[in-house]
Amino acid sequence: MFSLFKKPFSKTRPTPARRESQTSLLRPRIEPLESRRMMAGDVSVLFADGSLDIIGDGADNAIYIYENTTGIVVEGANGTTVNGVAGPLVAVPPLSKITNDLNIDLNGGDDSLVLFGFSVGDDITVFTDGGHDSVAMTQMQADGEILVVTGGGSDSVAVIATTAGDEDDLTVDTGRATMMCCCGTWR
Repeated sequence: MFSLFKKPFSKTRPTPARRESQTSLLRPRIEPLESRRMMAGDVSVLFADGSLDIIGDGADNAIYIYENTTGIVVEGANGTTVNGVAGPLVAVPPLSKITNDLNIDLNGGDDSLVLFGFSVGDDITVFTDGGHDSVAMTQMQADGEILVVTGGGSDSVAVIATTAGDEDDLTVDTGRATMMCCCGTWR
């Protein structure tokens, strides 16, 4: 009767196939980590009734606005998207002009804005709100006034070779300006 049972404390050795399956369970697995990206924002762009309106989402936004043969272009930088899409957006077609205002409100974050080389029929208004912001305006022309308000933060504003409507038509209001250079013509 005892012959039906194995010895109670006998050692059994696993077969080689069993040994492989046991060791594969013990091997550490390598899994890829999630991708890391800088927190960049999105700006909404709308051209209607001769005005160009650009509104940021409150994250860190970096945009370039310039004119080339395709029209007036808004292009995101450092991961910023324009109307939810990466890459440049022709905001104003080549045969159209900004006959009214250029309104930009980037809504906080550490923002960077570059305006280069086009004309606006009336006012240029820029608000960056809080954050450490940078605004550069070069070779611009506004038939109305130019207003740049950066709010709190350590900001830099440069207005170079730019023309505004009258002698009193440039206003720059910064939080703690680290650099401010204004060179231009005020008609």
